[in-house]
Amino acid sequence: MTDLIFYAALKRLTAGPSPLLMTEQMLEVTGSGRAVLAGDADSIGLNGIDRRLGGFIFMGANRPGAGIKTISG
Repeated sequence: MTDLIFYAALKRLTAGPSPLLMTEQMLEVTGSGRAVLAGDADSIGLNGIDRRLGGFIFMGANRPGAGIKTISG
């Protein structure tokens, strides 16, 4: 994992209405982060998603593959 990819992943975890990590001087897991780790909450459910990945655009609370039966080209 390059620094740029790591930074992008870290930025997503520290952003949104319910960030999963805080970055003061060190990384700290937030209450929302602990709930996600325990399986009591869902990251996309808390913060939504707005990301392009492999030609697909994921937005809102949509999950990759949710409600899709087939993908045709």
